[in-house]
Amino acid sequence: MQLRVPFYWQINNYACGPAVLQMLLKFYGISRSQKNLMKLAKTNKRVGTTRRNLVLAFKKFDLNTTVVFPSELKTIQEYLKKKMPVIVSYLELDSDQEHFSVVIGMTKKDLVFQDPWLGEKYQIDRKNFLLRWHNSSRSKKYRGWLLVVSQTQKPGILKRIPLVIRDLVRLKRKN
Repeated sequence: MQLRVPFYWQINNYACGPAVLQMLLKFYGISRSQKNLMKLAKTNKRVGTTRRNLVLAFKKFDLNTTVVFPSELKTIQEYLKKKMPVIVSYLELDSDQEHFSVVIGMTKKDLVFQDPWLGEKYQIDRKNFLLRWHNSSRSKKYRGWLLVVSQTQKPGILKRIPLVIRDLVRLKRKN
């Protein structure tokens, strides 16, 4: 099974954060340009996008964020089963640079990504991914880092649920 997450290429070599932001926003029905998202996520040439600024950018769209680290493949699999794409930060295969990508599926052998630098439905074997799932060769502080984004429940709906239940109970009592 693979989730249907819209794909966007990153517009430069340090815009993987805004590109995954753009993909997941579109997944939840929100359209924004990558240039706009670069400003929102405070992306720059020196550091790209920090994990913190990526999370804060999603929150500006009233989306829930869950960061898990250290994590494992089983955690990714559990979120995918719930139809929730998973953003990971890993060392990109060609350059050994820290890189954000969106996991949209898993096979017995591979993880399937919407990767803004390497392409749509890009696959990396599990073993190789696990070796690279950390922030840098010097510091492995963020080993197994992942981010899951979900839509916020509308408060109005939550407030009305008790009223609907109350009305159903009254109807049942009358009968």
